[in-house]
Order: sequence, then C-alpha cells, then structure tokens
Amino acid sequence: MASPIVRTERLTRSFGSLMAVAHVDFEVERGELRSIIGPNGAGKTTFFRLISGEMAPSGGRIWFDGREITGLPQHRVSRLGVAKSYQITNIFPHLSVLENVRVAAQTYRLSFNFWGRAVSLVGIRDKAGAILKLSGLMRYMLVENVDGRVELQKEVDYLHNYIDIYRLRFEDCFFVNFTIEGAIAGQRIASLVLIPFVENAFKHGVVDQATKPVDIRLRVFPGRLEFAVDNSINHHQKDPSSGIGLVNIRRRLELIYPGRHTLSVSGDGEKYRVALSINFAE
Repeated sequence: MASPIVRTERLTRSFGSLMAVAHVDFEVERGELRSIIGPNGAGKTTFFRLISGEMAPSGGRIWFDGREITGLPQHRVSRLGVAKSYQITNIFPHLSVLENVRVAAQTYRLSFNFWGRAVSLVGIRDKAGAILKLSGLMRYMLVENVDGRVELQKEVDYLHNYIDIYRLRFEDCFFVNFTIEGAIAGQRIASLVLIPFVENAFKHGVVDQATKPVDIRLRVFPGRLEFAVDNSINHHQKDPSSGIGLVNIRRRLELIYPGRHTLSVSGDGEKYRVALSINFAE
C-alpha cells in the first residue's frame, strides 16, 4: 500500500504553558480530501502552519510524500509541493487579472530572479492562462447553465478549454485532434452533455503517442448534431470507477432527449469509439 502523501506523528506546538497542538497523529492519502474542524482557539491554524513550515514544531515529526520535512523552512516546504492559502487575499489593483494570476504562478520556481525580465519567464504566462481557463470551467458548471440549456458555442468553448488545460500535463507529447464542421451559431444544447466522452477518452485512452491520437469530431446540421470520439485503449491505465460516467450520461440523455438521440459505444480491445447523435427539434 502506498504511503500517505502527508503524515504527522505526535506533532506538538506549545507557547509557554499553552499547548496549541498536542501530540497529533494525522494522515492524508494521495488524492484524499480532508477537513479539520474545530472552534476558535482549537489549534487548526497552528497545525497548518506547522505542516507548511511557517512555524517550527515543539515536538513530533512531519512527512510529505515519503520525505521528512520536520523543521524545514517554509520556502523549501513550498517547493516540495505544500502550499497554504490565507483567508485574506490581496491583489495588485493596477495589474490585469491575467497579470495577477501570473504573479502567483511565477512564485513556484526552482530559484528566484528578482531582476529578470518578465518575458523571460518561460511557460508562466501559459500556466496563468490555464488557471483562468480552469476558473472559466468552474463558472460554466456552476453559473452559466442553470436552466439546463446553453449555446452550443459555449459548450464547444468548454471542450476547447478542457483540452488546453489537459495539454499542460503532457506539453509537446499530447496528440488530440478536435475538428468541427457546420454552423454552431444559434444552436442550443443540454449543458455538459459532450464532455463526459472526452473525459473518458483522456482517462482511459492514449494521449501521448503521435501514432495513436484521440480524434474528436463535431458535425452540426440544422436541428441536429453528431459527436464522435475515437481513442486507443491505454492498457496500463486501470480505474475501478470505469463505466460509471457512461451509465450516468445514458440516463441523462434518456431524460433530456427521449427518442431524439442515439448513442453507440464500441471497442475491439485496442480501440474505443463513442458516437452520439442528437435531434434538437422537440
């Protein structure tokens, strides 16, 4: 079994006779999300300060990703991948949104060069742009589709942004083709009905081989669209949740487009194909 990503052993911090954190044993598994809840003065903030290196413990030990980080200064802990955000956030009012995000993105670097030109920060602007795209994805999911229907162009923009963000993980070794045919303007579609098929292809398919690209095709006709995704199967990628998303999207399509859609899923052990057709006319 893999070791926890974060672990503390009898972690303690005292201020004179006041014991703020007392002998805390704590573990967080990789990919796990945990919350620490308690009243004011319970030691929550102090505990996070200890883990992030902002404050040295009076006793106990801390590990991150299998490495002991007890007593390391905050800047070294940060570069290992431990970040602490604050409830009070400050921005530079004279900078644009992108420039504010870029300032935050460029703090995660191997070394500091305060006198270097901003244009020399290779990749930082792309990272900042990706963060803004991610915030756009979240806004789209939470705000812009409250009535269940959106402009098809917004759904396509969502797909483009998702692909661009995923591309950052692989840099130049990311091979995905997304082609669009037909007029998108004026068409409306149920929100987030196309993205599950792209997510499935990226999650279980091959995206880093030029000879096995993921092909995504959208064809739009008056009152109808066809959407298809083809990908090679990644035999080294195993996920116990496989198939759950497909079951859910089938149910959703039945509810939203009863008798007005077809969904075909096929595979031969090496390749996987999904083809969806939707008639918009009620």
